[in-house]
Amino acid sequence: MVTLGLAAVFLFKQLGHYALWDDEAFTAVNGQGVWRTGDTSAISGHNIVASRGGLELRGFNDHCNPPLEAYVVAPFTAMTADPDARMVRLPFALCGLGAIGLVLWWLRRENASWRMWLLTAMAILGNVSLFLYCRQCRYYALSILLSASIAYVYLHWNGRRGGLILLAVLSTALLAANSLNYAAMCAVLAVDYLLWQRKRRTLRGWDWVWLLLPQIVCGAIILSIWNPLTIHAITKGPAQGVADRLKLVWWYVRDMNTCEFGSIGLWVALPVAYWLSRDPWLLRGGLAMAVYVLVTALASPENVHLALLADVRYVAPVILLCIALGAWVLSGLRGRWAWAGLLLGALAFGTNLLNGGPWLALGPRCTVWQYARELAAPPPDPYRAASDWINLHVDPGQSVSVLPASAAPPMIFHAPGPIYAWQLSFPPAPQFSNLAPIYFYGQGDPDFMVAFGRDALARVRARLRIGPSAPYELVAALPVYGLESYRPELFWHSFVARPCDVRRGEGIYIFRVKQGM
Repeated sequence: MVTLGLAAVFLFKQLGHYALWDDEAFTAVNGQGVWRTGDTSAISGHNIVASRGGLELRGFNDHCNPPLEAYVVAPFTAMTADPDARMVRLPFALCGLGAIGLVLWWLRRENASWRMWLLTAMAILGNVSLFLYCRQCRYYALSILLSASIAYVYLHWNGRRGGLILLAVLSTALLAANSLNYAAMCAVLAVDYLLWQRKRRTLRGWDWVWLLLPQIVCGAIILSIWNPLTIHAITKGPAQGVADRLKLVWWYVRDMNTCEFGSIGLWVALPVAYWLSRDPWLLRGGLAMAVYVLVTALASPENVHLALLADVRYVAPVILLCIALGAWVLSGLRGRWAWAGLLLGALAFGTNLLNGGPWLALGPRCTVWQYARELAAPPPDPYRAASDWINLHVDPGQSVSVLPASAAPPMIFHAPGPIYAWQLSFPPAPQFSNLAPIYFYGQGDPDFMVAFGRDALARVRARLRIGPSAPYELVAALPVYGLESYRPELFWHSFVARPCDVRRGEGIYIFRVKQGM
């Protein structure tokens, strides 16, 4: 109960302080669309929330991304008249708390030793990535809870039909939450069943029907409407070979360690611990993590030629597995070594020393302490500052252009009054041909232009020199660092306010058409 209570503080405190960032805003707007129309509509009032210039939209609906997150958040978008980041993040934080509660219940059911209890509690409360992912208005917490639930039901199946139906329902829900997580989880279960679980309890004829048929039927319906393979089709980049995919596998391992999903020190110790104890659960857990990461890297739409870091958000469900494996390895130290295991646990779960902290770009640190300080006094964020200014100074119906494009969805959610210009690619696709020119990139002169950070400011100034016919003037330079630094990935997350020098282009810059023009 103490662990669950402290976890609740880490999950819910300051939940609505930061404005939604771009992917969160997509989810929230789609949820508003679900509540209004029953489908994942990208229409928000007189605005369109469009990714990749509208390539992911089909009939003004987002039918590229799995829909469960939008349907989960839909009723929460209607619980307040004003845009509320806390309310739309609430269901996902509850899912995160549920996942942690399931882990603790699992320990109780297995009658775990006091060392395993203590180490797991330390690992949960010290894993800042777990809390950050579960505080987002995104599918992460859903996938974490569903994956843990699937593992629990799979390992505790007693041969009854109800367990198979529940497993099928949970698996279908995972497909509707994130197709990559579903594929990786299916691969893990298949490998584990072939090597271990079938020797304990074998699936027979009708068992396979009850397990697979609901997933096939419901999955076909889901994928016929929301097809994530479309993302692969519209993602451009150089072709990738086997070496590129293997490079991506390494990136996942490297960046999971950097983001402290677990620690590379304990991962290296895992085979040693198995060799000493011959505990099959260490081998099963280690192989499950390897299969999950391998399948995700091979199926990911990420292109190594266009990125420098792995999209570790796709493997967020393995955070709980990393927690369990780390605690399991250290709980094997018994007798006079038991206290050494607890000391190592404090270092592994409370700091990044076993992650190689002194050699990482972030340096050695106690991440959970930095996170606690952030919750006590969170820094400002750019989207909140800019949306507050727009709500105060821009009349409803006036047009606003936002650069970079990823900053537009948060502005649409938090300051929905204006028309946000240039959301769609030009020339227009047939489905958008009836829209006003202001919605298409580079067409028309918006009333305001907003630039977040140095690169966007340079692009706006270059455009003002050669593009719009109307003259513009700088009306505000907000002294808040222009790029968001509160995403859940630790290599992008700053626990303190980043310094901002508006003279060097680090703030938020708002231009307006000169009065009388």
